[in-house]
Amino acid sequence: MFRFHYDFFMKICPNARLIFTDTDSLYYQVEVDDLEKLLFEHRDLLDYSDYPAGHPFKSDENKMVIGKFKCETKGAPIIEIVCLKPKMYSYIYKQDNPAQPIKEKTKIKGVSRAAAKDLRHAMYLEQLNKPKENYLTNRRIGSKLHKIYSIKVFIS
Repeated sequence: MFRFHYDFFMKICPNARLIFTDTDSLYYQVEVDDLEKLLFEHRDLLDYSDYPAGHPFKSDENKMVIGKFKCETKGAPIIEIVCLKPKMYSYIYKQDNPAQPIKEKTKIKGVSRAAAKDLRHAMYLEQLNKPKENYLTNRRIGSKLHKIYSIKVFIS
């Protein structure tokens, strides 16, 4: 990731701003006319296999190749991102789909998908602008000394 950032990305986009990193992700703020076209010129470093069929940059050339970066939004531009703490972020991005032009994605580590499914980007944004203590109920099944229990955890 270090090499990708300094030896590649900062050379082709010197004015890019690294917004945040996750374990295997880099999120940049970039202001160029056609970033996708610029990145596609260096497709040997990137994986375009998740792009929708018919997209001009769709390519299975680097599919599942370790060390190749891919775009989580499949080429759609991220409109807004909120990063509250490590492993806790949300963003909205623009799609070509007229039925659902704006889509959102939220991440929160340590919380089950069932508990996190009701989290929305607006909640992350509200927490950023007006911080307050929030609680989330996380239910799971666990065992102790070969006895199975239903565990209810309140996360703040």
